[in-house]
Amino acid sequence: GEDQTIEILGKKYKIEKPADHVIVTKTGEVNYNDNGCSIYGCGADVYPNQPDNMSITWTVTVSRKGVGGNPLPLAGYKFTDNLKYVGEYQTDTFKVDGALISKNAFTYNKNTGELSYVFPEGNATEATIKFNTRLTWYEFKIGTTKRNTAKILDKTGNDVGRNEGVVEWKPQWGEKNVKKHNKLDFRKEN
Repeated sequence: GEDQTIEILGKKYKIEKPADHVIVTKTGEVNYNDNGCSIYGCGADVYPNQPDNMSITWTVTVSRKGVGGNPLPLAGYKFTDNLKYVGEYQTDTFKVDGALISKNAFTYNKNTGELSYVFPEGNATEATIKFNTRLTWYEFKIGTTKRNTAKILDKTGNDVGRNEGVVEWKPQWGEKNVKKHNKLDFRKEN
């Protein structure tokens, strides 16, 4: 229903339709399978698109509830996330409920960092979105903190749910030191 006006004892009151609510959570985890150096060397372009190294996997869960907690469909609602300050979107990592989403079904603007996806028609009342962003080689080696907010917009573009995700990456790589022993040099790992 829509908003209604009722009259009680000669006085009119506007009763607004209770709004549904959208619950959003966002987390992130750094992916690494080595220290950023390989047989190809160390540097920013050594791992151009490996989802399991030098990247962050962001996980956003979304659910929509009506008055009284009744589940409502997400169809037509829009997920948006500005990645400008957390790293570039990593190609072929955008998934909804575990299924890889084709490039035509979501948008990523490399210039603005805006990533967006409109939930398709259907009865889904909750969804899990996952995607990766790249860390620079320097961020990966030294450490970094990344913060950003996922938002859900209703069919008219109103912000109806949001949550900030924070990732703190503080790597502690092993060090190697050289020691002299009986006039021979050797390396010892600490």
